[in-house]
Amino acid sequence: LHFEGRVGLASYLALPQLIAIAKEKNIFNWLLLLIVSVVEQRRHLGDNPELPASLVKYYNRGLDDFKEYVLVKMKDEHNKLTQTTALATIATCDGQPKLGKAIQELNDSYVLDEFLLAY
Repeated sequence: LHFEGRVGLASYLALPQLIAIAKEKNIFNWLLLLIVSVVEQRRHLGDNPELPASLVKYYNRGLDDFKEYVLVKMKDEHNKLTQTTALATIATCDGQPKLGKAIQELNDSYVLDEFLLAY
């Protein structure tokens, strides 16, 4: 679904299906959150093909559903990596891919320390 910053039509088609399967099977972990975030971030922030008009409603419905799922599942999550990735996913699925990417990057303590020194 993602390779060296590249995503494409197959990624866009697969994401809503992956989300539906995760919800059906009650899967919630940082890897799932990360792949959803990365595909959506790279769709906006990378040099990748646009989402075809015929898929916009289908794709956006999947992101909206996933955002709600993440909000519910976060309440019982105690793993710090999963919590941080969930916050990045919520921002990304809410139409703020740059903020989602920033949250992911700031999860690295060195990057966070550098950021806090600069600001």
